[in-house]
Amino acid sequence: MALRHPETLHPATLANRKNAYINSAKEGAERQGALAAQLPVWRSQLPQLMEKFARLPDPRRPGSIRHKLVVLLTFALFLFIFAYSSRREANRELTRPTFWELFREVFPEIESIPHMDTVNRLLEKINPEQLEGVLVQTIKRLLRNRQLQALLVEKHYIVPESVIITTG
Repeated sequence: MALRHPETLHPATLANRKNAYINSAKEGAERQGALAAQLPVWRSQLPQLMEKFARLPDPRRPGSIRHKLVVLLTFALFLFIFAYSSRREANRELTRPTFWELFREVFPEIESIPHMDTVNRLLEKINPEQLEGVLVQTIKRLLRNRQLQALLVEKHYIVPESVIITTG
């Protein structure tokens, strides 16, 4: 699974050196450690997001549904969070046995991983404003619960101009 480390967010700050891993076991151990650090966050945030996803109307034909809307939207979220460069890369990474085993530990009720082309077809049909509403509700909850305090810069949050969140 392609985990994104904080230093990969700003390529200009990366050191100009060879890979620091001595062998694949060391790399695997670090990846496992990074995933273990992320799991508590996933366990606390994903169930609430999935609950909100479940309330959205499903734009698909009822007779041709194999995966629940919640499952497809969760994997769409993974496409964004893990910043995959293509659906093909996401298919390759998200169907690895290690990812599947860890995912099943967190969500045993999910029976199979959807193909990312299926996720893409859903995203083409769903109303983006509904997904935006879920995002806004989630951000408001995180702000209300003071879970974003580490992101304050001089007592202010840095927010892109295109994002407008009202607290009313």
